Amino acid sequence: NRLYNNGMFRLGNLTRVRTNAEVQRKFIELHYINFLSSSMWGADYDEGLVLAVLNRMDWFQPGEEGDRTGDPAEREKKEKYDASDSITPMLESALEHCEFVESLEFDRFAVSLKDSDPSKVIEVNKRFSGERPDIPIHLGVTEAGMPPDGIIKTRIAFEQLIGHGIGDTVRVSLTLSNPRKPEEIDAGREIIDDIYSGRFRSVVKLNEKALNIISCPSCSRVENEAFIDLAENVKEMTAYAKDHAITIAVMGCRVNGPGETDDADLGLWCGPAKVNLKRGTETLGAFGYDEILPILKRELDQIIENQGS
Repeated sequence: NRLYNNGMFRLGNLTRVRTNAEVQRKFIELHYINFLSSSMWGADYDEGLVLAVLNRMDWFQPGEEGDRTGDPAEREKKEKYDASDSITPMLESALEHCEFVESLEFDRFAVSLKDSDPSKVIEVNKRFSGERPDIPIHLGVTEAGMPPDGIIKTRIAFEQLIGHGIGDTVRVSLTLSNPRKPEEIDAGREIIDDIYSGRFRSVVKLNEKALNIISCPSCSRVENEAFIDLAENVKEMTAYAKDHAITIAVMGCRVNGPGETDDADLGLWCGPAKVNLKRGTETLGAFGYDEILPILKRELDQIIENQGS
């Protein structure tokens, strides 16, 4: 509906819409495919009803700082569950949204349930498939990070799901500069080819007691390409902490960054000129791209010291 309000939306040309519904900062994607050809529209579709659907799909709006606040109904839903359980509210929300679009007679859509933790991606998609085996599933590990780690995380999830017949389309999300984005496609094809050839590598387990760096794919919302170099530099600089159970998130934009770094021990979200540093949900300040690494190291050393005390 933002596109419509800006005069950029032409219903006659719309064949597919993607929207994200956020629950506990984990993502459900509903892909509405060719809905104007649905039987409910006939020759003269109701433009007002189309807009109602699009408004319903727009679950959250960026606040002044750009963070996603969530629909009130979704906030109420996640409060029903333990804070450590990000899977059940995501699953419940996905099932409810499927019922909603089906009540409007949409029957050509796919659902994607994502997390940066491949074990959670596996669990939530297995549970969803068990309850709604009739709905196509789009698989992905969000914010998988840089290769090769991001590819390993994605492979773990894909092998365990596709190997059990779960999943219809896939996306590999890696933190790469634009000229290197085709590597995502190459990685996806290699994983799929290996699965269908019986070459499984999921015996490799992610070490939950080791340093975990997550970073978002470099999409069009990134306002400074220095984000890519920063993510790589963070990985190199923090190598000395590899045996500590610490999560560092590096996010490339002001839209996703503020909320999606909340679950990390240390989070960085990047603006045009400054990098915002957080310790959990606490904002520590905004620093230049050339200033942030030593400040991040100081905070990391403090966490390591606290873990040892």
